[in-house]
Amino acid sequence: MEGALRRPEAVLFDLDGTLYDERRLRRAMVPRLLMGAALGGGPRLLRCIQAYRRTREGLRGETFPTGAALEALHLERAAGLAGASPAEVRACVDEWLEQRPLRHLGRAARPGLLRTVRGLRERGIRVGVFSDHPTAAKLQALGLDGIVEAQCAAVSEGVAALKPDPAGFLLLARELEVAPQACLVVGDRDDCDGAAARAGGMEFRLVGHRSAGAEVVRLGGLPELLVEIDAADG
Repeated sequence: MEGALRRPEAVLFDLDGTLYDERRLRRAMVPRLLMGAALGGGPRLLRCIQAYRRTREGLRGETFPTGAALEALHLERAAGLAGASPAEVRACVDEWLEQRPLRHLGRAARPGLLRTVRGLRERGIRVGVFSDHPTAAKLQALGLDGIVEAQCAAVSEGVAALKPDPAGFLLLARELEVAPQACLVVGDRDDCDGAAARAGGMEFRLVGHRSAGAEVVRLGGLPELLVEIDAADG
């Protein structure tokens, strides 16, 4: 297990699965998605969503000149797998993965989310959020849009990469004017968030149910972060 935490100057959060419980959100969305398919979307809708999710994992580790190039290739691969057009996949993703879930995000927020983020700011610790997906609408739905100081996504200018590439976390560190080694990353996947943190020279804490090696420090919940920071050296 990693050593004792040094007090960070910034905490950089992953979004999906970290700030809210993805399993709880999916329990709310799956019946609605199936109903949407039954009422007109059909199997094609389900194929587009599944293909988009599957092909995203295959893009990890690849590099792109721009975020637009990353997005275009993602849609192209998903469309080929689903037997649809890139525009059709984009429309399904916008509606069912980006827009419709927003109304359920607040109920899926991890316990103590707002208290934790506000507590970090009260302690003079800067806060950023990086996601493989668009962040702004989700942060607003979670009540964090006025608290988080910096945010970016995989397709943002200066990133153009999915985790475990550290580009997004490094961009946040620059925007917050904090050295990478003074940043702490909090995420729900050690293979993506944790690997990106280590590649960027940052400490990492894991939340959620996913498995990880014994050396990874796991938080029982987001509020534990404040307890650990209050006890940290420096």
